Amino acid sequence: IFTDTELDFALEVCEAVCDVWQPEEGREIILNLPATVERSTPSTHADRFEWMSRNLTRREHVCLSVHPHNDRGTAVAAAELAIMAGADRIEGCLFGQGERTGNVDL
Repeated sequence: IFTDTELDFALEVCEAVCDVWQPEEGREIILNLPATVERSTPSTHADRFEWMSRNLTRREHVCLSVHPHNDRGTAVAAAELAIMAGADRIEGCLFGQGERTGNVDL
């Protein structure tokens, strides 16, 4: 869970994956940073996305994807603020159908 992981360690894991994938123009990588269990406020979640966006070494070849759940009723706010903080994509469900009804409803 991205929201429960120390940022330095999350960055280390993402960088290791990028080292293997070797993202480049036309071969981008999607890094999904989930809030599988919504434990932080939308603003805290957005701060973490902004930090990751600023610290990834190959940021121009990375699609940062936010995957919020709605356990606390703030998934839409978390998704919107994550986009404003540097996320490129929102993963969710249509009409409450999907992985579980706790996903953000698109």
